[in-house]
Amino acid sequence: MSTAQKDLATNLADTSDPSKPLSKEQIHFKEASTHISSSVFVSFEEAYNETVIMPIEKYCKYLPTFESAIGRCKRRLTDLEKAKAQHSRAVDKSANDPFILSQANEAIDYAENVYETLKSSLIEEIPKLVNARIFVIEPSFKSLIKLQLEFFKQCLENLTPPPTATNSLNNESDDVIDHKMNSIMQQIRDLSVCNLSV
Repeated sequence: MSTAQKDLATNLADTSDPSKPLSKEQIHFKEASTHISSSVFVSFEEAYNETVIMPIEKYCKYLPTFESAIGRCKRRLTDLEKAKAQHSRAVDKSANDPFILSQANEAIDYAENVYETLKSSLIEEIPKLVNARIFVIEPSFKSLIKLQLEFFKQCLENLTPPPTATNSLNNESDDVIDHKMNSIMQQIRDLSVCNLSV
């Protein structure tokens, strides 16, 4: 949007009558749009990357690790089922051979131990990963709302909005803004999508 404002200001200036100087309004709009694009938006983007994108990216990096662990657990379950099948065949064919039966039992015990260890770890860790989304997504979403509010506030200030709008924005303290943010976040918490329990 800031780039579009800058382009609009440039196009308005370019299509103006070259024999006449730009009006004060045109000059101000062009300067304000340039400042918004080159400064205000740059500051917004830096804060956005640091407080919104990076935390979510860090959280999402854990997902492939868990996916890989789930895949290993499935493969170990397959190994356990194979060991049980081999044990069943050993009982049928070599019921009188204690060595073969002992090997078959050991194979089952090993496969079952590996599978149960992986499964127990996943049962313990997956709920932590799911619940951690609250501590990542909620602050990031709250930061996004604050950043957007501050960005549009600065846009309005640079573009010189009507006095009533300017006064209304400038008179809002951080406490008032925080109260509004908390109200919005409470509404979001009330949504069923945020009430998942594990």
